[in-house]
Amino acid sequence: MLKKSTILPRILHVDDDQEFLLAFSLTFKDHFNITSFDNPCSAIDILKNVHFDLVISDYEMPEMTGIEFMKEIKKDLPGIPVIFLTGQGNEQVARDAFVSGASDYFPKDIYGFAYKEKLINSISNLIEKNRAIEALKESEERNKSFLNHFQGVAFRLDHNFRPILLKGAVKAITGYCKAEILN
Repeated sequence: MLKKSTILPRILHVDDDQEFLLAFSLTFKDHFNITSFDNPCSAIDILKNVHFDLVISDYEMPEMTGIEFMKEIKKDLPGIPVIFLTGQGNEQVARDAFVSGASDYFPKDIYGFAYKEKLINSISNLIEKNRAIEALKESEERNKSFLNHFQGVAFRLDHNFRPILLKGAVKAITGYCKAEILN
């Protein structure tokens, strides 16, 4: 579960039912910073300029289906988690959502305590997972950049203490080429 902080995770919620958007925002306002849109096309435009941690989408909307909406936003933001929250609750719809890349799927029923907690946990876990993936990518990029500019020799050993990766001025420093050391 996400740690309590003063900054709430940002969620973009898209649903053509304005009453449901309002009810959802009021129900979850203490847990998330929710931006609501009743038009998926407008939501796509805002996603190009504003960072959100997660998207929640209805399945059936007039301008485009939730799956079409998700595919459109995943073109520019492939890692963003998308949850379907829909009144079109059946196994085929859920299967289509997951096959298309949805992170989770819930029927519209935000009023029960257990349901609310389950949804909060799913959102929080998906945001945490996505943040961890992004942090790992950033760390890998920093390490790669460091190794590409490193003036010495860097190496990695396997569990038997044999070198499996060598970077840097190996020949100049050791007198051996990389292949000789690795073999």
